[in-house]
Amino acid sequence: MDKQVDMTSAHLAEEYIQNKYEKVRLLHQTEKAEVWLATDTTGSFVVIKYIKLANLPYSSLKAMGKSLWPEVIYCAEDEASTIVVEEFINGKSFEELLESKRYLTETRARELLLQFCDGLIMLHRKGIIHRDIKTSNIILQYVG
Repeated sequence: MDKQVDMTSAHLAEEYIQNKYEKVRLLHQTEKAEVWLATDTTGSFVVIKYIKLANLPYSSLKAMGKSLWPEVIYCAEDEASTIVVEEFINGKSFEELLESKRYLTETRARELLLQFCDGLIMLHRKGIIHRDIKTSNIILQYVG
């Protein structure tokens, strides 16, 4: 019976996603995850993640609200997988900045690193460890 309930909840989550969002393009795919750029009914961009792992901290992040990470708009989980819809961050990853040789000034780098550390402190205080910190996952958001 538990398996049937999980299959039903996963099916309902996918049905919700299909009714509310339109996938635009696949951004990233691995054995464990698919990440899609999508639009909602208002035309705003979101990111949809299908992750083949459970017990991830997305519900905690959703409860914490928006801060120095994308806002978690929706999350659903069963015993084996997690589906997440989160805010799309319009900007460039540090990896992209390095590849295009767009370097930061020392002052700007210090400001950003301090913000980054503040975000990690907030996560650590909630018992969340990121485990995938890399230049491609740090995005400098365009403002304005």
